[in-house]
Amino acid sequence: FLSAGRFVAHNTHAHPTRKLESAALLLGYSGECAIAQDGREYVLKKGAFLFLFPHTLHYGTKPTAQNQSHFWCHFLLPEGFVIKEAESVEELTKEGLCVIPEFIQLRNCEKFWVLFSQMIDEAEKQKAPDTAICDCYIKILLLSLAQKCKGPASKDIKSNAMTERIKEWIRLHACEGITVRDVAAAFT
Repeated sequence: FLSAGRFVAHNTHAHPTRKLESAALLLGYSGECAIAQDGREYVLKKGAFLFLFPHTLHYGTKPTAQNQSHFWCHFLLPEGFVIKEAESVEELTKEGLCVIPEFIQLRNCEKFWVLFSQMIDEAEKQKAPDTAICDCYIKILLLSLAQKCKGPASKDIKSNAMTERIKEWIRLHACEGITVRDVAAAFT
């Protein structure tokens, strides 16, 4: 862990052009921020994670909207973690490495906002922050992101998602005297 915070744009601007000595992880909170890295443009918006590589030029490609906001943290990548495109994840996880996507858009990002907020709170303590705790927050964030990329094939993911939706519907309507026919009608 090196530093962390939450950025809020008070006026329109483009992300600065720079190369960092450390890795950076950005998590969109609101609005949009267009950032390019290695010639690839990404749009950081609500729930989007972007990993910025150390010693690599990155820069804003468009001005952000006023009140655009994102969490950020700078850190040294822990041993055993690898950053890759989502397509190459499976092979590296077989080698025992924890593979983090360079960019991923999440639907449910509230857990990550809480983790970032807790890490920032720890880092901003008036006395020296406990960097071991902040190191743990970085690892939890990275492991959680890796978990989002890992798992069964997309067909299985869709099947599991449908099963979870059906189970939740049954739980919500269990006291209504529902039948199998009611469940089938709700999902056809």
